[in-house]
Amino acid sequence: MIGLRTQAGRAPRPRIRPAAELAVAGLSVVTVLTSWRLFAGWDWAAVLVCAALLSHLVGALTRRVGWGALASLGTSLVGLVVFVGLVQFRSTTFLGLPTLATWEAAQLQLRAAWDVFPTAIAPVEATGGFVTAMILLVWLLAYAADDFAHRAEAPIEAVVPSAVLFMVGTALGGDRHRLAAVALWLAAAVLTVAVLRVERSEGAGWFGGTRRRAVATTVRVGAVVAGVAVIVGVIAGPALPGASSDPLLDTRQGRASRTTLSPLVDIQARLVNQADDELFTVGSPQPAYWRMTALDEYDLRIWRSSRSYGDADGELGGGVPDAFAAPLDHNVIITAFDTVWLPAAFSPRQVTNASQMRYDEESSSLLIRRSSLPEGFTYQVRSMVPVVTPTVLQATAEVPVPPLIQERYLELPSDFPDRFRDLAEQITAGANTPYEQALALQNWFRTTFTYDVNVPSGHGATAIDTFLSQRRGYCEQFAGTFAAFARAIGLPARVAVGFTPGELGSDGRYHVRGRNAHAWPEVYFGGIGWLPFEPTPGRGEPGAESWTGVPPDQEGGPAGTPDGTATTTPTTGTVAPPPGQQRETGDEELLAVPAIGGGGSPSSTGVNGASTVSRVALVLLALAVTGAIGLVVVAFIRERRWQRRWREAPTAPDRVLVTWQHLVDGLRRAGVAVPASDTPQEVAERVGPMLDGEDDARTPAADDSSDALGELARQATAAAYSGEPETTDAERCERLRSGVQHRAVARLPWRRRLVWRWLPA
Repeated sequence: MIGLRTQAGRAPRPRIRPAAELAVAGLSVVTVLTSWRLFAGWDWAAVLVCAALLSHLVGALTRRVGWGALASLGTSLVGLVVFVGLVQFRSTTFLGLPTLATWEAAQLQLRAAWDVFPTAIAPVEATGGFVTAMILLVWLLAYAADDFAHRAEAPIEAVVPSAVLFMVGTALGGDRHRLAAVALWLAAAVLTVAVLRVERSEGAGWFGGTRRRAVATTVRVGAVVAGVAVIVGVIAGPALPGASSDPLLDTRQGRASRTTLSPLVDIQARLVNQADDELFTVGSPQPAYWRMTALDEYDLRIWRSSRSYGDADGELGGGVPDAFAAPLDHNVIITAFDTVWLPAAFSPRQVTNASQMRYDEESSSLLIRRSSLPEGFTYQVRSMVPVVTPTVLQATAEVPVPPLIQERYLELPSDFPDRFRDLAEQITAGANTPYEQALALQNWFRTTFTYDVNVPSGHGATAIDTFLSQRRGYCEQFAGTFAAFARAIGLPARVAVGFTPGELGSDGRYHVRGRNAHAWPEVYFGGIGWLPFEPTPGRGEPGAESWTGVPPDQEGGPAGTPDGTATTTPTTGTVAPPPGQQRETGDEELLAVPAIGGGGSPSSTGVNGASTVSRVALVLLALAVTGAIGLVVVAFIRERRWQRRWREAPTAPDRVLVTWQHLVDGLRRAGVAVPASDTPQEVAERVGPMLDGEDDARTPAADDSSDALGELARQATAAAYSGEPETTDAERCERLRSGVQHRAVARLPWRRRLVWRWLPA
């Protein structure tokens, strides 16, 4: 409990317990290190370990100078802000202190991490907002653990914050040495509790070598239990029932051996971290882009779509008219691709297994009726792939675009920067038709930009500014920026998501891997429909070269051949010489398609289970952390009220009476009935034997509980009836109260102890 002030008005400093402080800090460090399941590599370890240790150091220093809980909390928060500024945003600080620019940079970074979080597949790169968020979480939870252990003197509760942090890794982390992480954390937690229990009994007045023997015994028992935890976790763990079951929170939407990809995929992480994972194979006489869906809504931060999916039976509509298309029959076998969208060449006309699918004509998207794609799922598709010429596209300048297409696919947010619109107009200044404008945009990106996956993700205003200034990025940014620029000059555009053809194997099938994840823009032409363009250097869609002027290409090698190494130099194709939502009812399923590189619409229902579950989990975690901190503050405020009453009491007898009232309040909250009519002596005679029945090792007081309670009752009686207690040592009465109260709390089950400590009623 928080110490009370002396008669001179100064709060007595808590006991310095280095062993306990090291144990709690060590548990925090071990918990941080188990984040190896969240992050790739070990670059993150030093930063997060420093955050945990500095948080504990602030708590230790403020206790040593005798500061109260609120002053300590304020100091810790200041230290957190300074630490984050120096580590993550040093260039925005002034003499090491955060500025307004630091705050703005942190907001942008955390917002970007929030956008990517629902689909980021652990382990992720330890960069940007993920590390910043972890620093905040680690620091605050370390501070809470420190307070639980050394101010509230609650050994079990001191482990809870580290358990919260460990559960984050368990829920979201990849399957990398999972059992080793569990065993390591359990061992550290058991040893920490053992040390804290021993340190709490430090003032129990043991005689001779009794205390030393008890300490040694407790530590030995703790070490044995920790060793058993390691053995069970590492050796026996895999044999336990349920050890091979799916995790409680599966951000991959399936078994750990399967891979999740959806239209809101973090394509950057896919290209870098999951490049070699085979997702599906396609049997086709010719290569194509295997398209999943299209995103049509843009809010200056992300691209998204909300679509209605109907039955996939019979002849499917969408795409381009048959007069400008050729049939392509192909079959798809899912190998390790756990999603709800079905890849196919644009645009599907007929499918097998139609009873298990749904279809949206406007976006030409196939969807599985189940929650995810089963491994080995096979289907055949007949698509009508576009076959047009530049001459045909030039003639579309005289064909009006339908009003519904203009309304939906020319929409830009009201705060779309004028500088982007001006740049788009400058790029297309020499173009006279929609086709020439689209081609000019495509070739400008391909000839003046470099393909590079090692850049920040996203395509909001800030991301576009960075993309344009650095002149480097990857498919997500090329496609998103192209579509936004196209709309700015009056070209209906959207962003398509899918895969490049993949590697043609000896079995005659195209093997599509994570490295083939891709995004590209589509432009609408009156009388023709949607056609793809390719602004990303090093990529080119097979069959589209007649109007894009870009030969088939993927990752620096021809599409449909064994993949080459991703290029980081601009690639210029042979440029063709320029001649210059409806909602239905019935059995349909309303779906909100999330966006590339960022979350889906907050007001819509996402089909990506990982997105929904992950966002809910993150919100619940934030609420839990906030609630825990709030309960800590409430508990300390309640305790400080008693301090203030004790401190402001004018005489020693008055302080003794406040101490007695404090004890009665604590006993009642601990479940001990104390009628208002009972005198202090009656309370002592009835409650004392109850407390003596418990294990003395759980009480930090120096006196036997019944004797301590009896002495305190005599002091309170003397102060109440004679005005003069037997002693003026009010501090001793306060120590007696603390010991009795701890004994009463020790009688409770652990759940009741949590309620006692944190519910203010």
